Amino acid sequence: MVDKWHQAAGQIVKDVLSHKRLNQEVFAKHLHEVAGGKEGMDGKDSFRNVLRRGTVTLTMFLHALNQTGTKLPPNWQKTRSRSADRLSPIYAVVNGMATRDSLDESLLSDPDAAHLLNQIEALPASDKFERGLELIRRSEYCYRTNASDIAFYEMSRTNDDFAELTKKIEKSTGRRISSRTLRRAFESGDFQLAMFLECLYALRSESLERYIDMKDLEAAATESLTQRRRSQQTSDE
Repeated sequence: MVDKWHQAAGQIVKDVLSHKRLNQEVFAKHLHEVAGGKEGMDGKDSFRNVLRRGTVTLTMFLHALNQTGTKLPPNWQKTRSRSADRLSPIYAVVNGMATRDSLDESLLSDPDAAHLLNQIEALPASDKFERGLELIRRSEYCYRTNASDIAFYEMSRTNDDFAELTKKIEKSTGRRISSRTLRRAFESGDFQLAMFLECLYALRSESLERYIDMKDLEAAATESLTQRRRSQQTSDE
């Protein structure tokens, strides 16, 4: 059974695509080109299954906004300069100021970054600059970086740390998650949109109010809080 958080996540992406009349098959092809092999990004049937289950990621939502020409929420546009700074090592490879061997090991060990670097290295020298910049902008690694910066931005608006945010999440939705796990998700930018919706609700953020009725989030929170508390009571007995 799909809970209301995942229902809301899947519906948000569906609505963005349908509002701009972007065919799901065409969008699935785009996802496969930028990050083939990841769940939901390896073909149209896989993407449809992810939509049905609501296990779409925050990066899928960002891809949908960009592919349909839909503007980011105003507050999220403030994160773009930070994302560009974090991508500067790969930009340096494209413009010839750095080589792959000179990059930090943490970057080289990231599968999405490695996939992007492989694509850049395969470009002919004459096209490396312009096409390399386009590959970066389209890449899953770029979108994950942006997703990470968006998540940190949302948390910074209330001056919370991870310990405080996990307490807010448990109080408002009943989800128990460790500070370490949440930090890893934020730092990687690779997490489900449903989880991010819970974070936004706990932070009382209205950044996505143009994409979802906030009453739907309240309904999801009420349902999950009741179900998770009941489940915890059962396990404690």
